[in-house]
Amino acid sequence: KGRGWRYYIIALFTFTLSLLSKAMAVSFPVVLLLLDYVSGRRFDRRAILEKVPFFILSVFFGILIILAHMASGALKVERTYAVSQNIFIALKSLVFYLIKTVWPVNLSTHYLYPNPRTIKVLSASGFIYLAVVLSVILVIVYTRRRTKVLTFGGLFFLITIFPVLQFIHVGSIFAADRFMYIPSVGLFYILGAGVNRLYGREGVYSGARRALIVLLVSVAALSFSVLTYNRNTVWKSSETLWRDTIKKQPLDFFAHDALGSAYYNKGELNKALEEYKKALTLGSDAKVHNNIGNVYLDKGSITMAIKHYLIALELKPDFTEAYFKLAIAYQRKGFLDEAITSYNNALRFSGLADKNYVRDIYNNLGNAYAKKGFLREAMKSYKKALSIDPDDEFSLHNMQIIKEMYDKKDLK
Repeated sequence: KGRGWRYYIIALFTFTLSLLSKAMAVSFPVVLLLLDYVSGRRFDRRAILEKVPFFILSVFFGILIILAHMASGALKVERTYAVSQNIFIALKSLVFYLIKTVWPVNLSTHYLYPNPRTIKVLSASGFIYLAVVLSVILVIVYTRRRTKVLTFGGLFFLITIFPVLQFIHVGSIFAADRFMYIPSVGLFYILGAGVNRLYGREGVYSGARRALIVLLVSVAALSFSVLTYNRNTVWKSSETLWRDTIKKQPLDFFAHDALGSAYYNKGELNKALEEYKKALTLGSDAKVHNNIGNVYLDKGSITMAIKHYLIALELKPDFTEAYFKLAIAYQRKGFLDEAITSYNNALRFSGLADKNYVRDIYNNLGNAYAKKGFLREAMKSYKKALSIDPDDEFSLHNMQIIKEMYDKKDLK
């Protein structure tokens, strides 16, 4: 309010931290304009110019987030749905968030997109979704001159939820509980202001009314606390989380794959294989075939492991892990030439891989070269591994063995 530059700089700095923490922060500059409107501030030149750095940061980070998701493969725009169907889903998700905020039961980690064949835009549900959204907008417009509470709370909700309404079909879920963390502030602002106004109103039955308000708020707080506690038990482990998801979304391909990985990490290979195969019945995916290959590799079924690794690479030719594990399988079968080729392919596509993962590839490649008798190449691979991790015991041990056995040869 004092227009001090110190607070402006602090706000800009903390906004940057917010952008680094959560992508949804990109909507904050628009919220600043909303705050100006609600506080009655004039939209003069100063009010606009002071928002420019916030908008620049927001646009920059927005582009950065999109590029990062595209590079990692997390952002894949699906063209399965018509434009009208995407609008239908956006309206549905908006109503979904409103309902879940008031009645947060049957929550799930994933909320799958409906099948495009089942979406009928001109249906009863479609008109209901449209009617609810239009009602919210009309209430905001109609009450803007009488009170700014509904204007601020409603617009805050709509502005902050808008970036995740999936007007463009991206990914496999149309909604997520975490998307409501920030937008819910607008809704609870309205609720809080309404309760405060009712509680403060004087009248004949003001005492009884206040007691009733306290009782209702207490019951609501207790109920939500119990729901929160029960929901937290679902997050006890990966296994409990994904079993709960499958219970509510039995056709969730990702959940079956994730549950399979939870079993795999516990060493329960048969259960893991069962879940991975269930995932495959819902859609062919390189990652799942790679996971099945890992199970067979651990079980000693090398031929089956190789089969699934090759399928994974057909679906995703730049799959680093699949090349690495395929090389291990080949090496166990004694196919050293094929193993060396696969290790080199793994290195070729290892740009985003963890450095320790790359170190292991070089170390295994060195072992394959050593078995082939290509000692110079083996030594080069071990040196590459040690350049990544100078204290790696495996590479040091392997190099020492070669030096001791062939010290008379020029291996430097």
